[in-house]
Amino acid sequence: MNVSLLERLGLGALVCAWLIYGSNFIGNLLVQVDEPEVVAVRVAPPPVAEPVVPEPEVDFATLLAAATPDAGARVYRRCVACHTIEEGGPHRVGPNLHNIVGKDIAAKEGFNYSGVLAGLEGSWTHERLDAFLENPSGYAPGNRMTFAGLRNARERADVIAYLRANTDDPPPLPEPEVVTPTAEPDPPSIVDPGPPEVIDEPATEVMEEAAAVEGGGAGSITSMIAAASADDGQRVYRRCVACHTIDEGGPHRVGPNLHNIVGKDIASKDGYNYSNALKNVEGEWTYEKLWDFIHDPRGFAPGNKMTFAGIKRDDELAAVIAYLKENTESPPPLE
Repeated sequence: MNVSLLERLGLGALVCAWLIYGSNFIGNLLVQVDEPEVVAVRVAPPPVAEPVVPEPEVDFATLLAAATPDAGARVYRRCVACHTIEEGGPHRVGPNLHNIVGKDIAAKEGFNYSGVLAGLEGSWTHERLDAFLENPSGYAPGNRMTFAGLRNARERADVIAYLRANTDDPPPLPEPEVVTPTAEPDPPSIVDPGPPEVIDEPATEVMEEAAAVEGGGAGSITSMIAAASADDGQRVYRRCVACHTIDEGGPHRVGPNLHNIVGKDIASKDGYNYSNALKNVEGEWTYEKLWDFIHDPRGFAPGNKMTFAGIKRDDELAAVIAYLKENTESPPPLE
């Protein structure tokens, strides 16, 4: 039987195919290849950031009312290379800053102001000082002051309080903004309970009880002072030591020495330059007047130089006045 060349070639290709397939089949039987398992990794969801609630903005007048000259003196250390502040102090790179609050801008005698500041009209109000200290070059472009400014509003308020303490008869502090409360929903209807019960009690007794509840009057003030501890008052008085000494013969600071003042004439300490607001208050430092003044210095004598906001707690007021009484020779009796 004759086999053609084409048939031989086809037979050879078929044999090769079977050999390749057979080799692959036998190899799979002899060698087991395990497919890798896919491990699912649980990915935690990204944390949800809590919304940032900005702090409520406090108006400038409120900050200034709470500011203290003691804190301002610390901030003012950044200014001493260019400015003196004591009365009669020399000019340096910048002018002496004693007695400037409420005074005309660029009005210090003997200092060569830039044309930019010399061209500004008006006086150094609290608001203008705040704007200038925040950004001197922005407030008066072209002036020679190279200081970048105080960006922190509380620091500016403290420095202005310090400038006020070093100013004779500064203008009154600006009034803080009054926040108008939001309208509340109408109260639920009230069922008429009928006519009130009439209690047969003398009107004078009712008035006396009301007065006792309110705690007003000189009698309650003196009784609280009598019950207060001078030691507690000394601890409260620590808030005052930056501006006042109390030891006998102690020097005046921002405020006068407070030794031996209870029952003595108001604004009568020798050697201290009182504001006109206090000079115009007649009479003596009675317990009632001390109470009213320490509770609200601005309300007692509007326009005085004291920047302290006052002591609002009755127990602290009574204690500090008891401490002043202890440091007074022959104080008036508590009646």
